[in-house]
Amino acid sequence: MLDQGATFQPLVLLDRDGNQIAEISLGGDVRRPVEIEDVSPYFLHALLSLKDPDFYDEQEWSFTTRLGAYWSNVTSGTPNVQASPLTMEIARSLVLRERVYETPEERLRDELIVANELTRTYTRAELLEFYMNDVLFFGNQNYGVEAATRFYFERDTTVRTAADLTYPQAALLAVVSQAPADLDPISNREVALDQMRATMQTMAEVGCIEFTDRLPAGGQRQLCITPSDFTSGESALNQSRVVRFLRTQLRDSTTDYPHFVTLVQNQLQAVYGDDIYRRGYRVTTTLDRSTQTFAERALIERVNLLRVNGVDTGAVMVTDPRNGAILALVGSPDYEDESVGGQEDKGRTYRLPGDVIKPLVYAMAFDGIDRDGSGSYSPNEYITPASILWDVPTTFSDGTPIQNAGNAINGAIPARTALGNTLNIPIVKLFADFGGADRFRSYAERLGIRFSSDAQIRADAALGTTEVRLYDLMKMYGVFANNGNLHQLYTIESITDSNGNQIPVAPELKPEVERVITEEIAYLLQSILSDDAARQPRYPAGSPLTIPNARVGSISGTTPGSSDLWTIGFTTNRVVGVWLGNNGRNTVLNNLTGFQAAAPLWNEIMRNAIAGTQIGSFQRPANILQAQGCADTGTVPAGNNCPRIANIEFISSRRPPTPEQSFLVTVEVDTWSGLIANQNCSENRTTRQFVNIPDPTALNWINNTQQGRAYAQRIGLPLPAIPAPTQGCDLNVVIPTANITAPQGSQTVQDDIVIYGQVSQEEFLRYEVQIAPAGTENYQTIVTSTTPQPMANSPLASWDTTSVPNGRYTIRLAVFSNNANSGYVYRTVSDIIVNNPEPTPTPIPTATMTPIPTDPPLVIDPLPLDPLPLETLDPPFDPFAPIDGQPTPTPTIDPLG
Repeated sequence: MLDQGATFQPLVLLDRDGNQIAEISLGGDVRRPVEIEDVSPYFLHALLSLKDPDFYDEQEWSFTTRLGAYWSNVTSGTPNVQASPLTMEIARSLVLRERVYETPEERLRDELIVANELTRTYTRAELLEFYMNDVLFFGNQNYGVEAATRFYFERDTTVRTAADLTYPQAALLAVVSQAPADLDPISNREVALDQMRATMQTMAEVGCIEFTDRLPAGGQRQLCITPSDFTSGESALNQSRVVRFLRTQLRDSTTDYPHFVTLVQNQLQAVYGDDIYRRGYRVTTTLDRSTQTFAERALIERVNLLRVNGVDTGAVMVTDPRNGAILALVGSPDYEDESVGGQEDKGRTYRLPGDVIKPLVYAMAFDGIDRDGSGSYSPNEYITPASILWDVPTTFSDGTPIQNAGNAINGAIPARTALGNTLNIPIVKLFADFGGADRFRSYAERLGIRFSSDAQIRADAALGTTEVRLYDLMKMYGVFANNGNLHQLYTIESITDSNGNQIPVAPELKPEVERVITEEIAYLLQSILSDDAARQPRYPAGSPLTIPNARVGSISGTTPGSSDLWTIGFTTNRVVGVWLGNNGRNTVLNNLTGFQAAAPLWNEIMRNAIAGTQIGSFQRPANILQAQGCADTGTVPAGNNCPRIANIEFISSRRPPTPEQSFLVTVEVDTWSGLIANQNCSENRTTRQFVNIPDPTALNWINNTQQGRAYAQRIGLPLPAIPAPTQGCDLNVVIPTANITAPQGSQTVQDDIVIYGQVSQEEFLRYEVQIAPAGTENYQTIVTSTTPQPMANSPLASWDTTSVPNGRYTIRLAVFSNNANSGYVYRTVSDIIVNNPEPTPTPIPTATMTPIPTDPPLVIDPLPLDPLPLETLDPPFDPFAPIDGQPTPTPTIDPLG
């Protein structure tokens, strides 16, 4: 309990090298005890809704009942020491706070015993007064609900004491008291307001709370919150009032690093309470002063440079992925500038992440999904960096087109290149194929991402349309950098009191490391994000996303309208994240991108952060294999039909498909039905190549675009590309009767002949009679007919054999079906001998010469000797001019001669 008569000492914070960065004294209106009659019933309702809705209904537990519950928890192996009822928190905070326990079970036992005594000794109202006055900490040195009310709502003239708290205000204070470091309403404003709304909804779900002894302000015996109260217009107005009048300035403190110091201070007070002042804590933090100072200056310069584009704020974080230490935290370029929300920590504000969320989806896809529950993964249950993704015209389910930057379409593209170029179309498909919204949420939370309470995750979440915090993205990229291990971010290295006594750092302030993805998945992301070639052609070689002589993974991102501009990257020992934007969430001008705006700043800060350190390189795990594969199909080994060979990496348990497992499939089928050939359809077999691509947009691209047809030609895929059949012929398959009865093989024919045969009308579309020189496939059609000939020995066609040279020929009857498989059957007669006699030459008669008569001599009258003038052509003669009014094409000149 905070003893007002005690002597308090300043809290001193030091950087990682032991230099003082802040001295904070406990001053001002930090505590004002208040009785329950002077507290708004809304606050009591909010508090109990969050902590213990049945508080007033709970019966007193006997000592033996408490011990029985304790023993049940112990023997179950999972003692619930975190989710204590309200009285257990009082016991822990006010009675047992200085006691050290060796095991959680011992601590739980004592809490149960003390809580039982508290319940027997005090009324419900007295216990609530203890809790809200002496247990609850509301951040920014505020102990108790009265002090918090006056501090946070001093700008609201309608709120003078805790008795005046409205529904939303009460919800805000109640939730802040549960996590004052994370939900600071000043430095982490948007997150706190988001949780305020979530608490209001929780209150509506709880419904009614009845106060059984002393009544809160207003004398209400019961307070009921309904869903309509939560959704009403009045509720929205009250929330708007909270936003408008909520305090924006912190208490005075002497520090150059206010966002970092506020975070540390609130974390300490939430865990150690007033001990940090009573015992004069000296806390060594994780802050690297030189990194912090450099990041602050670089952010200020970059924002000033980009103000002409509408950028007015930003945030920078630098962490060590090997342990989660926060080395630098710059929450805004100007802490004192209230016009751009300078005191709000933008590093812990929810923003649209754009492209920087995409590696999360690739991690899901590399991990794969066990679709059949067998425990072993087939090639269609995961992807490798070489897997072909289909960057082809695609829409969302509502018909909205999915578009890449610049509306580019790249067709069949390896996953490595798709991620390196941060393409939109393939990643939306991966999102849907590997678990959708539910798996995306759980996977993100596993990697350290925390979504807002009202986050709606849809298909476009893969494009970065669900808000996240830079603070959480730093954890996720730390997982990638640290080989799949998650370290929660922390700020406190060690604590001593004013007498030099060591204070143990509470586990919640420095959690244990946790493996959240395999080192193999982490390595694949390291490999791709640090591959400069994989970013091309979207990003030029040697761009600001690279650091000379350093292996650095990085990615930039831009949200629609350029309201959020990102670059995040990592080495083995540093993660640097940069966000730039507009405090009003307005569109940034001139189509500025994260690559243009944030990448140069990121590059500058990363160079500084790794200077003088041994960053090393990303180490390939033993279970990552390398092999040559086919760049156009993603298969290994490449085989003889692969036009482009590539070196690919993959996880040993997630191998690329072999050619036999490729989406290119060779199947022996019945030509008429299109089904797999078997004993029920043995006459019309052929080997045909199909595609096993479940994506209809990919098939449409292959069959109907010039780009797709060129791809099909490159990989040897006949068009039209169609899916492979999955069923064989059964007894219900009707094969048409088709035959040629005359002429017969080895028969000699002359002049005009009639070809006889039969064509039934089962699914009949047309038949053709074709001929080709023996031993060739150079068939020419001599008859096409849409009339079936169901009778045996019907005339099918007439053939004038004199129209072809003598020799041996094959006659083919081709019958085509009208079914969806474009089925056909062929019947041939070979070795038909055309032997027409050679024509007799026609004799040429001898010509008789007739004498030419002699003309009389020609007498020419003399003419004047003056010559005719030379005619001048106007215009001059043009050899390419039109002739008879028809244009003459200009000749094409071959530049190579």
